[in-house]
Amino acid sequence: MGHCCRLLLLLVAQNFILNCDSLIHQEFKALSYSKLRQLYAKHYDGYTKFVAEYKQGVKDDRPEPHRLLAYAKNLEEIKKHNELYKQGKSSFMLGLTVMSDTSKEDLDDLFPVVVFNETDNPVPPNLTESSIKEVNWVAKNYVTPVKNLFSYVDCIPTITTASTVSDVVEAVVKSRTQRLIKLSIQELLDCGGVACNEHVRFHQYANYIMRNRGMVSERKYPMFNRQQSCGARGRRYGRVKTFLTTVHGEKLLFKGLLAKRPIATRILLTQKFHNYKGGIFRDCLQSPNNVFSHTVLAVGFTEDYILLKNRQNWGTKWGENGYMRISTDPKENCNLYLESFGGNQRELAREGNLKKQQQQKKSQPHQD
Repeated sequence: MGHCCRLLLLLVAQNFILNCDSLIHQEFKALSYSKLRQLYAKHYDGYTKFVAEYKQGVKDDRPEPHRLLAYAKNLEEIKKHNELYKQGKSSFMLGLTVMSDTSKEDLDDLFPVVVFNETDNPVPPNLTESSIKEVNWVAKNYVTPVKNLFSYVDCIPTITTASTVSDVVEAVVKSRTQRLIKLSIQELLDCGGVACNEHVRFHQYANYIMRNRGMVSERKYPMFNRQQSCGARGRRYGRVKTFLTTVHGEKLLFKGLLAKRPIATRILLTQKFHNYKGGIFRDCLQSPNNVFSHTVLAVGFTEDYILLKNRQNWGTKWGENGYMRISTDPKENCNLYLESFGGNQRELAREGNLKKQQQQKKSQPHQD
């Protein structure tokens, strides 16, 4: 970068920092001009490459000095953590993602922590420990591809739940028809009766879907760049009489549901979550057990981990191509079992019996 351009950027950054009250900028107010100059000299070129690779098409109104300073701090934390990974002291790696220019304050604003105070739901009848030791619904083609929806930055809590609930209904359709049909997230945003930027309870969208006998396809009602008046028309898919929501669950219940089909679930985000790149994620060791800040789709499990699709939606350059392996241990998986949402167990059982009957008919010899 030319000397004049760098000097101009430094002056702009210094003015911004001195007139900003956020915590991340408080850390930099104490920096001398020479230290600030060193910061730009060290990180600005890397930051511009980061923006070119990870932030194309991402709406972001924060000033560049804010994002650069957050990027530098995240980069330092990534390097520090990965040293522990190399030494065998951590089971997961960190790296640059679309979220690596966000500060803790930014994350708290985008994903505010919600305190969850509801009492336990009863365990569904006849739900015992699954004999299935592992399942991967992505490999079974029950899950649509990861998509970046960050153009909805002003509606993140709402779009998060809407997109994940639509994933659940898509899996219902797939199990019945053997067709994976992309359903309209926009329909839930526009017609579900929830204001933008609200944390939505699963049952709010479930009630809409049951009342309207399913959802229309995304082809008929495509994504728009904002919430608008309801205009969903056309054939509906995924008629379900009842959904099942469990709260304050545990591993047995969670895996029992997930063995049947993908399920939506809550999680508490951390800075390490946002920079996750691979391995089995273990974090949140000191967090309260009744809070969450994000919604994800559980799409599989083994003895050691739950496989999550980060539906909201940092693209395939976050995590393992948009997915995360997270520990099954409730002490280190960020309240993953706090609230889950899926198809009703009895309906799933009926579907399973119907499939068995169909398979038995196919296997019977034809009589002339």
